[in-house]
Amino acid sequence: MTNVATDYTWTAAFTAVFVMVFGVYWFSRSKKQYNLPPGPKGWPFVGMLYKLGDTPHIQFMEMAKKFGNVFSMKVGTQRVIVLNGYKAVTEALVDNNSIFSERPDAWTLKRVKDGDGIVSRNADHVWKERRTFMGTQLRDFTKRSLEATIHEEAEMLCEALGATNCKPVDCSHLLRYAIINVIGIFIFGERWEYSDTAFKKILEENDVKQTRAREDNVDLNDPRDYTEALVGEQFRNHGVRQSSTFKELKNVKETATSSVSELFRTATDPTYTALRWALVYSVKHPEIQEKIHNEIVDVIGTSRRATINDYDSMPFTQAAIMEAMRMVAPLSLAPPHSNTKDCKIGGYDIPKDSYVLPNFHSVHMDPEFWENPEKYDPSRFIGPDGKLRNKVAFMAFGRGHRKCPGENIARCQLFLFFTSFIQRFRFELAEDAAALKSKTGMSLINKPADHKIRCIPRT
Repeated sequence: MTNVATDYTWTAAFTAVFVMVFGVYWFSRSKKQYNLPPGPKGWPFVGMLYKLGDTPHIQFMEMAKKFGNVFSMKVGTQRVIVLNGYKAVTEALVDNNSIFSERPDAWTLKRVKDGDGIVSRNADHVWKERRTFMGTQLRDFTKRSLEATIHEEAEMLCEALGATNCKPVDCSHLLRYAIINVIGIFIFGERWEYSDTAFKKILEENDVKQTRAREDNVDLNDPRDYTEALVGEQFRNHGVRQSSTFKELKNVKETATSSVSELFRTATDPTYTALRWALVYSVKHPEIQEKIHNEIVDVIGTSRRATINDYDSMPFTQAAIMEAMRMVAPLSLAPPHSNTKDCKIGGYDIPKDSYVLPNFHSVHMDPEFWENPEKYDPSRFIGPDGKLRNKVAFMAFGRGHRKCPGENIARCQLFLFFTSFIQRFRFELAEDAAALKSKTGMSLINKPADHKIRCIPRT
């Protein structure tokens, strides 16, 4: 009897093991096999997170030397596919732009973003409507009052810089206030004084929702700014009237507030950071700074303010700004992308719904498209005819369907603010120029390390 029971036990155990092994074999055979990009193994649970540090875009370029321009790795428990170099990034964002317009369904993105703006939202019909609406509003603002707004703010900023009396100062907060005020006028119809404590609190807490409340009796058919225009558009799209129930109004206003919050961040931080880097490189290269000043004086003299119409007449000034953005792109890493279906990039399979991270910095340092890419050289953007020329591998404003919709406003701000600075001041570094390194981290914004400069008025 004991032998029979033992035989039965062994038979059951063998059957269970056989079924399990066959099941695993069948599942592995039936599951689609992908030729995934190679990559580093990383540690359990953290993956390669420990390796990224403050400059992940640099670390990705180092990894690409070993694994190729398309590689995969784990960041925490999330598999990430990194694209390096012009060819890989272009193959995804340009050649397959309709496939790679989505955002990955990852907790990290949801945690950082509000989820209802055009940056974080997937490319559905709502996203397309909002992007089109924003583009129309930005163009209207550019035609209506952008230049005058920047001129006014540049005047305020130059006064603040002059008040430093040539003492070493960290002027980054002043640059940020100026850029935010330009966008603030577009979004909220108002500007803040640099000394306004409420303004500083909003910036410290990065909470645009603390801005002025909207009256219930606002005429949304005659909006005063982008926020009111957006709320009015939301009402029309959802068939909601201002006389509707509180819940309906609340839902529409919360959606609009979320979109405005995202726009406020994404329209200010990259432009402000690019302006800082343009100033940093003019300080590190005083001979370039003098060449820019000479061009400005030759075109508009020492008193007239530059206008958008002077853009083509100052190619070297524009080239200096673009070269600073090439050297250190404000967004060295693009916000994560995802693909709507299986595809191939660089010969490797990219499964549907992958978490894809394009490295724009690697494009700007691609030796196939840039001679001596590590060298700061504005003349690379000047053609044989002496005119400014765009480079196909210049991706400071992104590529594809997700390209920055505010590129024209950003370029106008950079040009008009920068010319105002160099026309009126000579900037000198108050410390070792070699210390001016970038710091990115997981924020994606590539900011220069804290530093102090002297703003010396030109006579």
